[in-house]
Amino acid sequence: MKFQELPESERAALKERARNETLIELWKEIPASSSQGWNDRAALAAEMLGDVRSVTDIGCGAMALERYLPHATYVPVDCVQRDARTIVVDLNREPAPETGTDAATLLGVLEYIHDVPKLLADLARAYRVILVTYNQAEDRQSAEGVTRDTWVNSFTRDQLGDVFEQSGLHIVRRESLGTQTLWLLRSQTAAL
Repeated sequence: MKFQELPESERAALKERARNETLIELWKEIPASSSQGWNDRAALAAEMLGDVRSVTDIGCGAMALERYLPHATYVPVDCVQRDARTIVVDLNREPAPETGTDAATLLGVLEYIHDVPKLLADLARAYRVILVTYNQAEDRQSAEGVTRDTWVNSFTRDQLGDVFEQSGLHIVRRESLGTQTLWLLRSQTAAL
């Protein structure tokens, strides 16, 4: 039975168990093909990244971003194996991998992270360019879909901006897409 088909009491029990870990069961259910919303988000993310030569796609899911960056070296990272290239990491238990790429993306990931400031500070030391998406608190009432039940944090747009700055990230550009905001960030602490 899929996570969203479970009775509310069972979903609540799983979420409680996962208070400091990732609901791996949920992510195993992500299909190989992505939704149109993911494609739209990936297309905008690729446009915002510009002519990046290499990217680490953290929380790669269906790898929609790869299609929009055909000339870039693509490194997929997720909490479950997506293909033979995937680096498997649970960001709620382990640090993000340092892959040496020009940029890192986290599309639809931060909502599931228990310690967002720590993750962002770690990424700021490892990557010069970071692109993240987030469904901020003020837009969540209109958000729909499987993810809403499993989000583990809630930041407003201003709070998230403060977290970026405190983590050593400078906001370069911000774009809205539906209930999500895409943030292009430049590290102030990454080694050149």
